[in-house]
Amino acid sequence: MESDNGKTGLNTETEFLNVLDRIYAAALDEDLWPGTLDSIANLLGAVSATAELIDLKKGRPIYVDFGERLSAEIQNSYQAHFGDVNPRVADGMGQPVGAIRYDYAFLSEADIGLNEFYADFVGPQDLKYFVSGHILGSASHAGLFAAQRSSSQGHVGEEEIGLVRRLIPHMRQAFDMRIRLAKTGRHNQGFLHGLADLGEPTFLVDHSGRVLYENQAAADLLSTNDGVTAAARRLDFADRTASARFAGALESLGRRDGQEIDMESRNFTARRPSGERPYIISVRALPAADAFAEAILGAAAILFIRDPAHFAMLDTDLLRQSYGLTEAESDLALALDSGAALPTIAERRGVSITTI
Repeated sequence: MESDNGKTGLNTETEFLNVLDRIYAAALDEDLWPGTLDSIANLLGAVSATAELIDLKKGRPIYVDFGERLSAEIQNSYQAHFGDVNPRVADGMGQPVGAIRYDYAFLSEADIGLNEFYADFVGPQDLKYFVSGHILGSASHAGLFAAQRSSSQGHVGEEEIGLVRRLIPHMRQAFDMRIRLAKTGRHNQGFLHGLADLGEPTFLVDHSGRVLYENQAAADLLSTNDGVTAAARRLDFADRTASARFAGALESLGRRDGQEIDMESRNFTARRPSGERPYIISVRALPAADAFAEAILGAAAILFIRDPAHFAMLDTDLLRQSYGLTEAESDLALALDSGAALPTIAERRGVSITTI
């Protein structure tokens, strides 16, 4: 027996099982999501499919997976503006997990014709109709996947709604797996404890500079109140130039592959009110970071603050073994590596600069 979209029941079931395989594979490898969403679109007789994570407080999507069929221009347009005015998102924010939504459940054809999102975005792309399944509901986030259908494909029917209903528990498991992997990868306590053992002040911050985590060395540095503060959990520097450099470094983290990134912009110094040698600041994207993890956790960067007076990376024994240095020579190399000036080293040792 043939279904409305021309597939036999047996063929549809085979395709459904193949889609499930792809969903669980994509849960472990984010690079597989675009192709997986396209397979969901095929199953549902649609043009394309998406998966969205919605911030309930902001009332907008903060992360979107797109299928391969939508151009980068369309994706950027949605993320830059149309996601904010999407009535489907507004409707979806109040839906429970397991809910299935489609246009005519809350919009008439007249409403569709008058809506900015449909007129200026959906219309030109011929993605007029949709069906969605809701797979995540928490106090802060909602998650859904949706298939977009063209005018000629029309509204979804009972068969497509039934397939969405069957997909929901599997997409829920895949989303849950992604969230767990994101949290494990980004809050690896062994990694953070290792940094704490090194004694280097380390912070996890979001794109605005809000502190999400600091190790003990970082807490100790903040307690000195010598040029680095975290009022209301917002990291800041007394040195205004350093503050501007920090903001620029965070901004550069959002640049995509293929865009030129000046790594020197992520390394800078911060003068201290005490007059001690400036801190050396390094801002880096989190290891193994991905956009989904950033959306879930909010963390964007790891920041290291080095105090030249207290931090020494070189090992004097290894220096002597590697280069045949005397103890005095290796101590001098260590002082130079810490950023100390020759007159300062000479004064500390009670010898002339010539001797140094």
